[in-house]
Amino acid sequence: MKKKFFQFVLVVFLSVFVSSIFAIADETVDSEIEVEVMSASLFFINAQDLIYQYSTNELGALIKNEPSNPTAVFSSIEQISSNGVVSQPDLLANKQLALFFFPSNQVLDSLTDSDLTLLKNLVDSGATIGIFDSNTAHLREKLGILSNEIGDIANDVADSNQISLLYAKGGGVQEISFPIDELTAGEMVSEIGEWILETIYKTAERQDKASGAWDATYTRQWKGNLSGGSYRFLVNVFKLETQNKNNDWYLITTSITSTINDYACSDWGSRCGWYTSNQDLTVQVKNDGSLYEYMPTGTISGGSKGFSIGGDLSAGIDTSGPSAGGTLSGSYSESYNFSDITIIDNSDFVNNTATWTIAFSEPNYMWYPWITAPPNTSRNTYTWDPALIVQTPKGKPVQVTMTPKITHSKDSLTYYFFALSVSRSTSTWQPNLSLSVSGN
Repeated sequence: MKKKFFQFVLVVFLSVFVSSIFAIADETVDSEIEVEVMSASLFFINAQDLIYQYSTNELGALIKNEPSNPTAVFSSIEQISSNGVVSQPDLLANKQLALFFFPSNQVLDSLTDSDLTLLKNLVDSGATIGIFDSNTAHLREKLGILSNEIGDIANDVADSNQISLLYAKGGGVQEISFPIDELTAGEMVSEIGEWILETIYKTAERQDKASGAWDATYTRQWKGNLSGGSYRFLVNVFKLETQNKNNDWYLITTSITSTINDYACSDWGSRCGWYTSNQDLTVQVKNDGSLYEYMPTGTISGGSKGFSIGGDLSAGIDTSGPSAGGTLSGSYSESYNFSDITIIDNSDFVNNTATWTIAFSEPNYMWYPWITAPPNTSRNTYTWDPALIVQTPKGKPVQVTMTPKITHSKDSLTYYFFALSVSRSTSTWQPNLSLSVSGN
């Protein structure tokens, strides 16, 4: 699998761009336009003194699964930088895409101090780094990127091949890790390319949504396959730009998505599923921090409802000039859809725990052979976005443990003379994640 990945990871960037070239919308050509194509390169760091660059024609050939030699071969990152192959101004302006990929932490450790410094500068400007590993902890340590740790501390599968990507433009860290054992080479390319493009063009969007009072500090997401579909878990961390001398406040937003793409259920049938049966989350605040506020609150079902947190928090916007002393509200709002589900709030301020359990509507077999199928919420894609604010002593990082739980279920039905036997199969993603983030 690792060899297969190395053969195809080289096509990361242009896969999304070039695919549109081969789509034919109409036989009639009414006009011609010129499109400025951004520079895109992948640098595969095979060893300390052996770096392959793939771009333009060579990268395009790889996209089409054709044999290709590298565009260029370099002996160091310093040589790449001095030749102007990657431009920090172009990276900052989103006019250039660059991915530096390491096959292992051992290759990363072989880099010279000067190459590590140059790589850190490129990452600060907008280059992406990838590594064949389950997390980027060692990569961040080598590059001195943000004092934080986030990872799977309990249910990480040691022998699972994983790819981790990191984007840290402007100091805010965004990461993703996903397993590749069950992915084809094309699916790996799709996952990587989609994440890089989404990350580059939506970095500012995260900050806008949380209002200018909060500084976007860290982002991490996990995604993968579950029987019957897939899962996605996203975590964003923002720090309040406060002048308070005693405390800091961190806004933690999450997004939990369950997708079902293999569903079947019919009257007098022998199967009903797959469908989502759990999509829960528990967050435990650690390290002298306290749960300040969270949403949604209470037990809610049916329809939709909006919530807001952070309304009593504010941040200063200027220390000098005509707007000195002004403030921005720390309010953060979200709307939730509760159609055909019930969200049960079991949070506890005393124990500094935010806990939500979702009760999904399941199939009803009471009148078999007629089956009441699970609603669309259970058998398609459902996303909800719980959030919380954590208060910490001044200068201390926010530390939490998070346990998301997503379960897909499928029922096998057997009828025995007025009695129905239901055998339920389940597939669950339930990691124990530990997060520690300190703002800049």
